[in-house]
Formats: sequence, structure tokens, C-alpha cells
Amino acid sequence: MKYIKFTILLFTIQLFGQNTVKDSIILNKKHEIKVAPISLLATNNFFAGYEYFANKDFSFGLNTHINLNKNSFEYIVYNNKSITSEISPFVRYSLSKKQNSFFYLESYLNYNTGEFETYERLNDEFGNGYYINSLKKYSDIGLGFGTGYKVYFKKTIGIDFNVGLSRNFFNDDSIDVLPKGNILLSYRF
Repeated sequence: MKYIKFTILLFTIQLFGQNTVKDSIILNKKHEIKVAPISLLATNNFFAGYEYFANKDFSFGLNTHINLNKNSFEYIVYNNKSITSEISPFVRYSLSKKQNSFFYLESYLNYNTGEFETYERLNDEFGNGYYINSLKKYSDIGLGFGTGYKVYFKKTIGIDFNVGLSRNFFNDDSIDVLPKGNILLSYRF
């Protein structure tokens, strides 16, 4: 009977020990770079980011987005307004104890630039009025919240699914609410 209890004890220690070893390997890797190849191919938008893991629960980072289309209105258009670029510093909180795959909540600032269409009334040399359609640029800062799921393969390659919304505050010419949704491939080191 003593041998059976001893064997069970060793087996459970071995199981828990393997989990902590796997988690500690990932926890020792503090840096992560990420890109979104699907967005680049499908919509001609470049997404890239960096994430630093402070501990098993919190991480900080920066995501960037650049619209590579010649016409910025080929991506997101809302009330004749479009996005040309975004820079978003973020903080994330992991909702899971596991490090190989986990759900998270995030909060982020969103500095974004874009264009909006406007109609201007001009006068010719004879005083006749006419209208032209022109594009003007804007920039704004917003606050956003999001959620996501991240899974790692081979303790270094990750897939990050995320969605979120941010609200712009300062410029009336900017898009009021910006959606965010992406699939990012990452490398953790």
C-alpha cells in the first residue's frame, strides 16, 4: 500500500512539474513581435506590433497600422471619412493561469490619422460660384477596449485573435468610433 501511495505521489509531482516547466519556459521569453499577413494580402493594410510581458498576468506593447492603398477610402469608410494610419500603445491582462493559450482583456490609446471628404465653394475670376470635392486630413486620439485569445505553438510561434472598439475625443472631422479586429502571427523570444 505504501508503494502505491508513493507511486501516485511521484506521478502527480511529475505531472505538475511538467506544467510549470512549460510555463516557465514561456515566462522567460519576455518579448514578442507580431504581424498580420492576412490583412496585408486581403486589404493592403500593414499591421505590426511589439509586446513586452511584465509577468504572467500583464503585458504592454504597441501596435501600428498603415493603410497602403493609394486611395484611403478603400478600407474603412464612415460618413465620408477614412483611416490612413494608427499607433496604439496598450496594456493587457490575462484571464487564464495557463501561458500556452489564454484569453485577455486590453485597454489602449489610439492615435489615428485619416482623410475626410468635403465640398468647398469657390469663385472663379468672374465671381461665379462653383463647388469642388476635396480631401482634407485629420488626426485624433481615442481610448479603446478590447478582448482576444492567444495560443502558442512550440513555445515561440503565436496566433493572436483580437477585437475591440475605440472612441475618438478631440476632432469632429475624425471617425467617431473605430473598430479593431485582426489575426496576428507572432514570434516570442
